[in-house]
Amino acid sequence: MFRRPRAYKLLPFLYRGADGLRRFFATSLNARSNRPHCVVENEGSKKMTRTSVTRKRRQLARNFERATVAERPFIGRGPRYIVQPSVTAACAPSLRAIAAALRDENLAIDSDQLQTLQTFIRGGGSDSPFFGDDATEALREAVRLQHDIVGAVAAPPEYEPDTVAA
Repeated sequence: MFRRPRAYKLLPFLYRGADGLRRFFATSLNARSNRPHCVVENEGSKKMTRTSVTRKRRQLARNFERATVAERPFIGRGPRYIVQPSVTAACAPSLRAIAAALRDENLAIDSDQLQTLQTFIRGGGSDSPFFGDDATEALREAVRLQHDIVGAVAAPPEYEPDTVAA
């Protein structure tokens, strides 16, 4: 009995065409017989690529830059400010320094530090002093984060520059 491959359900128009296309798509859409399909399907998901880390760093840097500008008050029901203007004004220099450090790709920042920064800037509620009323507490936390990030060891260069013999 002839059993149609899974690719036939997804791309039936290919099975009416040339044999080369049929073989290519049939072999690429079906898992190899010696490996389970779930392994093949999730093969690339465990890798942490440099582009995804860079994207996260840039996104956090944009968040820190936006947080340096005081927001306009909300007129209506609920809280007037999400972040108090006094907190924003107090933390602005430290937040700018953190944003500049995040954009600097020569600075080594690990995932725990990125998570701490993300909790500070996006945490909300009781998780972060940045969203509270106390400007001094928020400033202390921002300065502590700034010293943790800016004081980090610079990443080693990927290549050694050629030395010119005199």
